[in-house]
Amino acid sequence: MLPPEARWFRSIFARYSDDELFPMLNVGGSGALMQRRVQPWIEQDVLSPLRRRGRIINVDLFPGEGVDYAGDIADAAFVARLARENVKSILCSNVLEHVQDPVLFAQRLRPIVQAGGLIFLSVPNQFPYHPDPIDTMFRPTPAELAGLFPNSDVETADLIDGGTLVSYTLKRAFRDPGAFLNTIRAREAAPANKAQTPLREFLPWLVRRFRVSCAVLRAKPAVDLRSS
Repeated sequence: MLPPEARWFRSIFARYSDDELFPMLNVGGSGALMQRRVQPWIEQDVLSPLRRRGRIINVDLFPGEGVDYAGDIADAAFVARLARENVKSILCSNVLEHVQDPVLFAQRLRPIVQAGGLIFLSVPNQFPYHPDPIDTMFRPTPAELAGLFPNSDVETADLIDGGTLVSYTLKRAFRDPGAFLNTIRAREAAPANKAQTPLREFLPWLVRRFRVSCAVLRAKPAVDLRSS
């Protein structure tokens, strides 16, 4: 999540009451390390203000500190388990570009929130290849992002300016120099066969601006085809 994106989410969440937001399911949150050290603005600008208001349930593919449920959204049993939490909203930020089939992922995710519930989404629109563990280069417009959830009303859809690689790097280094250096060391120590973005591919992004597609959707009641 980029810093301008985090500020956008904070302003959006302020528009909704606690009863509309909580419990909130945070899908693909990556645990405490990402939220507090690697990208500390996620904790400071998004999650910390939300926690003061209500309960957040963190879900990720892998277990870790701060992860409440570890599992695969493609697993129907796991989705059913999440649905029993009766969440009022879902936050799915920078996840859909890292799944093989974003359409199927959205189909699995949508029933977790009941009719009238809110779905908060973001996906890069202009951003370099960044595997975690994969990157399909899914780079939708805000309208295309909202279109993954057809049984929903669009409340907000924006294209956010995310700055440049220079501004992002400086912010990370300034906010937490130790975490930034650890990231550099980890990259240098990674096995040669580990998927990474070649540094030369980042060079154009020193000046090319990042863009992020964001959307807020409100789930409609399920359509009962038997009554039609």
